[in-house]
Amino acid sequence: MYALLLTVFRLLLITFVLGGVAVTFFQVAGILIASPGLTSFFGGDFADWTCVVAALAGIVSFLQLYTKDAKDAEELV
Repeated sequence: MYALLLTVFRLLLITFVLGGVAVTFFQVAGILIASPGLTSFFGGDFADWTCVVAALAGIVSFLQLYTKDAKDAEELV
């Protein structure tokens, strides 16, 4: 279970980091080309979904703490 959660966490982490880069890039591009639609989409709906993915990554990371493998690793420390 720990390995599955770790894989899901890594995928979500990559997704929300790329989403954050896209939000930043396209908002700057929207400002430079004076496109209010581009700026508002990447500052609104797209950014909201990026935040949801980041929250899911946090939840999955928290769930990893309660797997047997994580508890066994704590005992070794």
